[in-house]
Amino acid sequence: MTTDDLVIASLIRYEQAAQFAAGSPKQELRTLATIQAFQLVMPPEGQQPPLLLYFGCLLRRKGALKAEEANELARGVAAQGQLALLSKWISEGKILPTKGVADAVRERDPKGAIGFYRIAKPDGAAQRAGLAERLEQRLQSGLGSLGALPVLGLGTAAAEGSAEDAEAAAAAAAAAAAALAKEVEEMVVQCHAEASDLEEVIAACNAFEPPRRPNWLALLGAILSAPGQSPEARVGKALKLESTLRAMPPPEPEPDPEDELAVMAYKMNLVHQPPPCPSYADTVRLFLEHGCLDEATKVALDAVGSLEGSEALDASLQTRIVEEHLSRHAPHGAVARIAMDCHGLPLMACLMASLIRHAPNGVALIQTKSLPDFEPFRIAQRCEALKLMPIALKLYTAVEDVARVMCHDAVGDKSASERVASLSPTDGLACLRALLRKKSSEEDAQLQKKAYAKALAVARTHADLLGHTNVVSALEELGSDAGLLNYLQARMGANPAAKDLTLEYLRVAKRAGRVDELERITREPGAAYEPQAVLALLDEPTTAPSWLADPRPVINVCDRHDLIEQMAGMFHRHAKYGHLKLYLQHINPGKAPQVTAGLLDAGCDAARVGELLKPLGLAELKRDASLVTRLIKACEERKQLPLLAGWLNARKAEMEAAAVWEEPVAGAAAASTDPTEVLLRVELRQALLKAEPPKAKGFWG
Repeated sequence: MTTDDLVIASLIRYEQAAQFAAGSPKQELRTLATIQAFQLVMPPEGQQPPLLLYFGCLLRRKGALKAEEANELARGVAAQGQLALLSKWISEGKILPTKGVADAVRERDPKGAIGFYRIAKPDGAAQRAGLAERLEQRLQSGLGSLGALPVLGLGTAAAEGSAEDAEAAAAAAAAAAAALAKEVEEMVVQCHAEASDLEEVIAACNAFEPPRRPNWLALLGAILSAPGQSPEARVGKALKLESTLRAMPPPEPEPDPEDELAVMAYKMNLVHQPPPCPSYADTVRLFLEHGCLDEATKVALDAVGSLEGSEALDASLQTRIVEEHLSRHAPHGAVARIAMDCHGLPLMACLMASLIRHAPNGVALIQTKSLPDFEPFRIAQRCEALKLMPIALKLYTAVEDVARVMCHDAVGDKSASERVASLSPTDGLACLRALLRKKSSEEDAQLQKKAYAKALAVARTHADLLGHTNVVSALEELGSDAGLLNYLQARMGANPAAKDLTLEYLRVAKRAGRVDELERITREPGAAYEPQAVLALLDEPTTAPSWLADPRPVINVCDRHDLIEQMAGMFHRHAKYGHLKLYLQHINPGKAPQVTAGLLDAGCDAARVGELLKPLGLAELKRDASLVTRLIKACEERKQLPLLAGWLNARKAEMEAAAVWEEPVAGAAAASTDPTEVLLRVELRQALLKAEPPKAKGFWG
């Protein structure tokens, strides 16, 4: 703030400040800065704005207002619709009728400004008129004489008495008046255009010598570049005129060239007909040239929605609009702007609200295909440069570009999977391999993880499209057993009855040393697999078969599919009798006959088999009384009954200790009447007779 502003602001009473500024010595405070200072002052409640007080003081003084004062006062009066008051001040000589005053009125009221343009005088003529008026006032007051006044312009020729100078001044004044008259004619046309009054525009153009046809595009450009008006006002007037022009009836069609009379009449009428509305393309370019991107977009969308406009709006122009929107609405700025507008609304609702309240941004134009003929490659390049990777991914068509963008960490699993779904199997597989290479080449561990997860998501989702064998091959090339397991597990979930997938999963798990996965899959009831194939896989010769340390996978397969004899043979070959002992003690003692049979068939020593049976006590026999019979049968078929003698005697001793074993005495009842124990006692006695035939009569009483 200047010293003059501080003086005005320091006065408590605004009226005193206005009087002080208006009557300042040598008019030092009568400047545009003073006007702006009064504009910034908030008026007290119930009182007039200080600016009006200031203008009132100026109008009460003798003489005309300065140009900047008159222009600002004209703006305020036009804003309030008090043009009659402005005309009164002009007639009283308080305001000089200049083009600047008309321009100020035009900002608020284009139609009202026409009358002020018509009475406007060149600045020099208006100045001379003001000096002449002050001259007359001084002569009447007796304060001076003609020769003592610095009469500019007309005073120069009169003072020097030079006729040549007077003629030159008159010629200059005439030229200035002619130039102003011509400019006024143009401004009248412009005012009618700003008011969207097409009939008046045509009439004003016909008033020219010679008459001419309106140039609608030039008028739109003049409105958009009109000085002294706010951008919102200019754009609003231009859009209104554009809409009015679109509503005009179509021009009369050209007649048949062979009909000479019709052609002549058409040419004669053509002069009087208004020119057609500018094309959509020319209008869009005009708005773009003036930086009105939102308005250009509106016109472009109108063009796409119309039959004739969709053909006129070429692809390059649509591409330019989308490009400029993308550049204006950078990702972070667009998100921030939409977030400010959301106020807790759902994201989709906010996006739609953004489309309504703001010009559609580039992303929305792409996603909604509002401008369907833009060039995808150019827009994809712009999106990639702006880090709008998901959009670029959708627009690129060359597999090299798609794969490059898909590897970017800004592209999520879902976007990558959706894009692969639209590709051919060959191109989709190329993208998968690119993602896997990204995982290997990326140094950042977090980015490695994201790239790998994205590749697996694509593989799982599109295995049928890409080909299962191809996906497995790509993952094996990477040397990632963990990735293969992840992929195969997803495939197994989608195809639970596919036994070959389970076998493939188990093969990879075995290769990776994942005994936990071998155990889990072989145990799960829902896992479908061929037991013999799985056993063959588990028994494949390796440096150190995984099941040697953890027998659960083999036990799971054999116990579930009743391959106990085969399991016993496998454990015998590797001398893992402890695994069999674990199985009989804690998992399924009832399978002891099958274990015995498998070991004997595999050539296991009978004493070793007998040792394995020792833990099977009386409690187990009570749970399954048939166990003895089945053991006898297994050993009898293989002529190895004697190996059971020690085990049977141990069970007899247990029964005797429990007082459930009595030698039969004639006429005496058995010691135990429990049906199970009676049956068990009978079974054991018969088994002992087979295992150890009596050497002397009466062994059993």
